[in-house]
Amino acid sequence: MAAPSEPQPPSETAESQTGSHSGHTVMRAGEATAPHPPPDGSMPAGTRIGPYEILGPIGTGGMGTVYQARHLVLNKIVALKFLHTSRGSHPEAVARFLREMKAIGALQHPNIVQAFDAGEAEGTHFLAMEYVPGISIHAQLAQCGPLTIEAACAVVRQAASALGAAHAIGLIHRDVKPSNLLLTPSGTVKLLDLGIARWMEEESDASDPLLTQEDDQIGTPDFMAPEQWDDPRLVDARTDLYGLGCTLHALLTGKAPYASDTVRSRTGKRKAHVDGPIPDLQALRPDAPDELVRIHRRLLEKKPEDRFASAAELIEALRELAGGTFPLEPTPADPTRVDPASTDRRSRPSKPAPHWLASTRARLGLEFAVLAIVVGVLAWATPSSGPAQKPSSDGLSATNSLPSPELTLTPDEIARWVVQVGGTLIVTDGSRERPVRRESDLPVRHAEIAELRLQSCKNFFDADLNRFSNLPALRRINLNFNPQVTDAALTALGPLPALEHLEMFGSQVTDKSWPMLLAQPRLRFLDLWRCRHIRGEGSAGISALPIEVLKLGSTGVTDAAVLQWGEFPTLRELALTGCPVTIKTVRHLTKIAPQLQSLTLDGTKAESAEAIALLTQFPELREFKLNGWAYDGVQGTLLKLPHLEKLGIGYNAPRLSKMSDCPTLRTVEWLWIEPGEPGIPERLDWSLPQVERIRFESMDLPDQYGLLAETCPHAEIVEFHECIDFTDHDAEVLAGLPYLSRLRLGPGTESVRARVPLMLLHRPELVVELIER
Repeated sequence: MAAPSEPQPPSETAESQTGSHSGHTVMRAGEATAPHPPPDGSMPAGTRIGPYEILGPIGTGGMGTVYQARHLVLNKIVALKFLHTSRGSHPEAVARFLREMKAIGALQHPNIVQAFDAGEAEGTHFLAMEYVPGISIHAQLAQCGPLTIEAACAVVRQAASALGAAHAIGLIHRDVKPSNLLLTPSGTVKLLDLGIARWMEEESDASDPLLTQEDDQIGTPDFMAPEQWDDPRLVDARTDLYGLGCTLHALLTGKAPYASDTVRSRTGKRKAHVDGPIPDLQALRPDAPDELVRIHRRLLEKKPEDRFASAAELIEALRELAGGTFPLEPTPADPTRVDPASTDRRSRPSKPAPHWLASTRARLGLEFAVLAIVVGVLAWATPSSGPAQKPSSDGLSATNSLPSPELTLTPDEIARWVVQVGGTLIVTDGSRERPVRRESDLPVRHAEIAELRLQSCKNFFDADLNRFSNLPALRRINLNFNPQVTDAALTALGPLPALEHLEMFGSQVTDKSWPMLLAQPRLRFLDLWRCRHIRGEGSAGISALPIEVLKLGSTGVTDAAVLQWGEFPTLRELALTGCPVTIKTVRHLTKIAPQLQSLTLDGTKAESAEAIALLTQFPELREFKLNGWAYDGVQGTLLKLPHLEKLGIGYNAPRLSKMSDCPTLRTVEWLWIEPGEPGIPERLDWSLPQVERIRFESMDLPDQYGLLAETCPHAEIVEFHECIDFTDHDAEVLAGLPYLSRLRLGPGTESVRARVPLMLLHRPELVVELIER
């Protein structure tokens, strides 16, 4: 949906959008000042639909109308999309709207607008989605002209990441174009409008009217692939990449590849896309490097088989051209405060918004300013009996939604809040536990809350957590991947009598939190990984807690902090990855925690031959990780560990010819190996036949994943995290492992996910599991 104030560049005029569809479900700069009234009647401000209160219209399209709304319980601003009532009687329109609900609900990706809720109220279908500030790439082009090479590649790379996520679950967008890409103030690109997306399994469904109506051909003519013109049922992931190629062309030149005054009719556009020569990019952009010209041409090839095979392949091709900039997530509140001593290669410092965005922000400052003013006025004018509002990281107004001190919330009220912010609860009736993920899982009645999971939920603040203070059965809390969480979160929680498990990966907590942490009397598991402001000052009393697992990787914990710890008889697992500790810490650990079963020292200053020799002082050691394996006697020392089950292998690591003599070894982790690092010969003349499980983490080794996997010929499970450049050859080798039964894929594995179909072709019984963060 183009806002009325958006200029229309030649590549996307109203005439060219024949077959246009539903409006976008996010607010754009400029739209709030002059919204379109819905063609079949508007909802006045104050109208209540379920738990939502209408604040005003954002815009409208042929299929539906989008309103700004407020959730009455959360006091949260959302974009609420309704199917036009005039369309509600048309099965095809309802089917398309339900298709959008299904498509967005199936995807959770930082480059795709997220859905919170969907349903039907008073006979009208609605979809509640995140309210995103920003401006469409289409409007940006109209106002500012073509982008720089780096900016265009960065935008396309993020869009490709979103498409890759959709393709991985079998979803084809079918209308990739600049007006379906939103640029947020933080530099994140959001893919919009999944209302006409199609599931791959539907390709043979000739009865689907959305695919067969000749008068409603799906797509925008200036961005449609040749196969879309001939038979819409033939589209696949490569069709979207053609649309992305047309978008790249528009970003670099200001118009679509075949948009001109002489090619205006649908017939003319069809002929150009199907038979016309691919435009010479360098003739239009002389500064375009040869590699970009090759990428541009490959994206616009007429035959799908001549294009990139997957979005992941395109992402890799654009890596250098995008300047290494790939902002998939909003920038943390303080992205520059990173411990320079940290050497963990998995957790490089978060970058500020890319420099190409600075000029865009400067040119679009008026639009973002108008949006901020409009949102601010709406928030100020909305009556609220709650506390003062706090600005959120995306520039929108949000509230802490705090209950008054004398208010006691019921388990149902707490569970409903958790579900509405995107979290999960585990509740127990004393005999069994069950998850609460959605409204349909309510009520919980008299069940007690045992676990809180708010990982990657950006829609809450520290003080919101006082809802969970004094819960007698709350044993586990997961706050991972929430950079808005600070020391105040622990203050809000207070001492919890049953708390055993606390995860705060990537939060902004500091050493001021140690008194609150030490006040949890039953704490057994504490994860502060990548909490950059933790130095360990004030942690001296931690050994008095019954902690069994302590993860302090990528923090600033030093020798001075560890040397304050007293005897630690409960500690089984300690992670110090990337911490500025030395051999002094290892020596101290042999005295206070000789019972350790897992120790990770990768990326620390403790890596040395002496550290290897000290391993025998931990007779129960079952897991060990170290980067530099070029120390004399390392394998001999490891073979003296009678319980060693899991080995983390970094660079210089493949010299493991003796480890086949370790009968207890069951898991091998290959860690942080990249091209150019020593230690990966062309062929490996040793094997670990006893290993049952392989794990790859933070790897960049095209055609060598398979080489490493072949060293474990009896592996049954292979797992990937943050791995790139996984190739067809790697996939074929992996699928050839005779005992392989399960493939587990964590975040950052797009190139592996893109080759799952190839592996399933060779090994159809393979079970593929996607691991959530």
